[in-house]
Amino acid sequence: MQVRICGLTDSGKKIVSSFAGHCNPIVACFFESGSYDQKGVKLTSAFYHKKRRLLVSGHSNGSFLLHEMPDFNLIHSLNISGYAIDSVTMNSTGDWIGIASAELGQLVVWEWQSETFAMKQQGHFNKMSCLAYSPDGATIATGGYDAKVKLWNIQDGICFATFTEHTDAVTGVTWTQSGKAILSCSYDGTVRAFDLKRYRNFRTCVTPQPVQLSSVAVDVAGDLVCASGQDTFDIFIWSVQTGRLLEVLSGHEAPVSDVCFCPTESAIASCSWDKTLRIWDIAEGKSRRDVIQLNTEDRPGYVLFFMVSEWNNVQMNTIEGKFDLDPKRSDTDVITAAKSATSKSFTSIAFSPDGECLLAGGQSPFLCLYSVEQQMLLKKFKITCNRSLNAVDDDVDMRKMSEFGNIELIDASDDDELTNKSAIKLPGVRKEDIGIRSARPEVRIYSVQFSPTGTALAACTTEGLLIYSSNSQTLFDPYMLDSDVTPKAVYEKLDQQSFAEALIMALKLNLHELITMTVERIPSNEIDAICRALPEIYAQKLLRFVGDTFGKTIHVEFYLLWTHSLCVHHATNFKNMLKHSLPAITAAQQSLNRRQLELSRM
Repeated sequence: MQVRICGLTDSGKKIVSSFAGHCNPIVACFFESGSYDQKGVKLTSAFYHKKRRLLVSGHSNGSFLLHEMPDFNLIHSLNISGYAIDSVTMNSTGDWIGIASAELGQLVVWEWQSETFAMKQQGHFNKMSCLAYSPDGATIATGGYDAKVKLWNIQDGICFATFTEHTDAVTGVTWTQSGKAILSCSYDGTVRAFDLKRYRNFRTCVTPQPVQLSSVAVDVAGDLVCASGQDTFDIFIWSVQTGRLLEVLSGHEAPVSDVCFCPTESAIASCSWDKTLRIWDIAEGKSRRDVIQLNTEDRPGYVLFFMVSEWNNVQMNTIEGKFDLDPKRSDTDVITAAKSATSKSFTSIAFSPDGECLLAGGQSPFLCLYSVEQQMLLKKFKITCNRSLNAVDDDVDMRKMSEFGNIELIDASDDDELTNKSAIKLPGVRKEDIGIRSARPEVRIYSVQFSPTGTALAACTTEGLLIYSSNSQTLFDPYMLDSDVTPKAVYEKLDQQSFAEALIMALKLNLHELITMTVERIPSNEIDAICRALPEIYAQKLLRFVGDTFGKTIHVEFYLLWTHSLCVHHATNFKNMLKHSLPAITAAQQSLNRRQLELSRM
């Protein structure tokens, strides 16, 4: 009752594999269609679970096989996608299989016994082109050249929603002020609005003629949306409620690169490749003020600041950023990095919420943070040191240079299949064919933005979505793993006047009476210092305890001090993690309102 497979190695050595498991005579055997009989299918990854004697293997056609060793019995197989599986692994129990595909940007956790997905995550298939923070700062929306809009949770980095209604590259995304909807524009000539309650496309705005849209903006009220055209040089305004085209603003003489609504009045600002900045009055439907000419001749890497008023438009400041860009040398460059820097520039800028800082990124591996008042560089962030990307090094290795150019650009292999070697770009081509993958991506920053709280910034880059945060607090506390956390230890810490450690231990044990005793034994002059040093996860638990206790205690002022200190030192963290901290905030607010009502009657 066995099946034997015979084969030959490259040296001509015979290989025989036996498969057993049938209880009755075998009538026929054959290879699975589309898997074993495919020509050129290669083994790309493998993992062996020693405890359960399971071998999982990934292949270049997107399939993986699970065998029981040492008899090599096939017990499970599945094809995830048509792309190569670069890595496979198993958890400690052997029930879950982790599968990763770099080419597809996919991570899958498969429970092979129940044949269900425990997790399935996939990034943008091609480059990210734009991003936008939600008003509460807890979610980021991104658009990509794969015509998809994705929503990411900042705390765990999980993509929890994907919209696939666009048919071409997404060039802009924005949120409504309420945070209940996002709008995106695309090269397919549509602006789509997505409802974040039902996760559906509830409104589609189209142009009279097919137009490639390059940017999108929505007003503060969420009633109007505008988008700029890349090939018609016009600005289109629609009603979000009806989807009807209200106005077409004409005047620019080149592609419009960006548009935005004024937050305080009914005006739109737009900038264009024609080196002008225009202010539009929505009510009158025409250019309300003089066109601002941008003096950009022979000034790459400069950032210009203007003060716009009803009487005059004055250029206030200029930041000279061409030396801060510090671009590197590409494999195809025949000139030095310093010479090529004269043609590099910033392609995306963003103000901080308080307007004191400016973030800039573009044709360089560096994010630059500037002071607006001082016009000086505050900090540079290098987004990657990955030398497998192009334009990361200052210079090209001279050992790779020949009379025909860079040797790495020459495909000297005899293999007919596509390889991962670089191909010389055609003139004017900025992105490679996603199906071929024959060129190394060049390091770029496509879009930057500050979080609404001003404590973090995000950037869409060649390496993906990067988030930098100034928050020094951590959600992981190594004391959480200590087995010596007992009520007796809490009393000892209180006797030693180590109030912060005693409070954290009491919160870990989660005994209401113990927490009450610990909190009320802490002197009032120590409350502010303890709240400042308290980790985020314990600050949320303590706020919830204070909210539950405040309505019952006689120490009203004492618990008010705790509430005030927690809000002062952790308000930003509570807002960033609003989904988790909202119950604690609601409980504290309700208790405060009840106490205020009781005291007002006295």
